[in-house]
Amino acid sequence: MDPRGEPRDEAVVRDGVRGILAPVRFGRALQLVLIALIVVSAIRYLLRHGEGENAIAIMAGAAVLAVMAVLQGVVPRRGAWPAVWTLAASTLWAVLTLVAPSFAWCAVPLAFAVLQILPFWPATTLVAAMTAVVIAAELRLAVQFDPTLVAGPIGIAFATIVAYRALDREARARQQLLDELTATQA
Repeated sequence: MDPRGEPRDEAVVRDGVRGILAPVRFGRALQLVLIALIVVSAIRYLLRHGEGENAIAIMAGAAVLAVMAVLQGVVPRRGAWPAVWTLAASTLWAVLTLVAPSFAWCAVPLAFAVLQILPFWPATTLVAAMTAVVIAAELRLAVQFDPTLVAGPIGIAFATIVAYRALDREARARQQLLDELTATQA
């Protein structure tokens, strides 16, 4: 309990912030979501298609993508490595998605990773390309044209970019305030 008799929220006590702005290990959470979706997509592929001709290649691709997702946290943040990781992971994901559209579900956490790693405009361009892959994969399976298969991915991509941009700007503003406070105290 705090001095006013209210329950203590450790995130609030530590940083004085509640809700969406409260401290979260966002990158780690998205990494776990990406890994989980890769595994579930691979399982779904096997359940739907069995051990057909593409199964070994799909499972190998899913395994490599999962390893890449695990390694995302240890990729150096400087030099060419972030861009290399991003392009390799996105390319492998695109191939998997075009062959096995279940992997389209991995697009959102992968898009957030892209937005975290690349500068904003190249990241936005890559997210747009990823959206086109999702649309192509879904339309390939559709018996007839369904406008939600186009509008849905575009809307989700737009919301992902806007949400990331808002979170990034808020984090930068908080960091600037902390830097100013530290400088003032010094």
